[in-house]
Amino acid sequence: MKKLKSFIILSFFLPCLAVIGNTLPEGGKSPTDHRSGPRLINITEINAGLGLYDTDRDYAGRLINLTDILGIEITRNFTGGIGIGISLYNGGTLEPLFADLRYFFNLERSRIYIYGDAGMLIGSAKTADGTKFILNPGIGWQRPLTDFLALNLSGGLLTQMTREKSHDSFAVLKAGITISFGGSR
Repeated sequence: MKKLKSFIILSFFLPCLAVIGNTLPEGGKSPTDHRSGPRLINITEINAGLGLYDTDRDYAGRLINLTDILGIEITRNFTGGIGIGISLYNGGTLEPLFADLRYFFNLERSRIYIYGDAGMLIGSAKTADGTKFILNPGIGWQRPLTDFLALNLSGGLLTQMTREKSHDSFAVLKAGITISFGGSR
């Protein structure tokens, strides 16, 4: 568990140090305007959420989450990946394992996107409600900083459900970075 926490923290902060001093290319166009072909991406985000209903129960009041997604930019406007993280709830700690899909709409120097995450909370079988599954749709904004680094801000509705149809929902805000590796120019 300590190794997982260390890996997630390092994957968020080390890339920031590697790109200090880089700027957008001349002409003010987004770095996404001139690339083609699939690229490997890493998305690291910190999330915070407030429960929306019956918040006195464990795992339903508040949430702080650190996630890391390894994915591929399939086209300029579509990405998909697999994510893992660590979630700190008011009732304890769980680890999400999920699929992440994002579709982008390109603007002048920014990108608006819609996203959807779906998966399960590892270790949730030990909770009073049993195994929890998660769905998290939302909308976000991405600002490219360099050809290989972008800032992400988003918001959504995270819902966690059990097989018995009980559920908890959170209003979630996310902030993070996307790092792109390789691909053709």
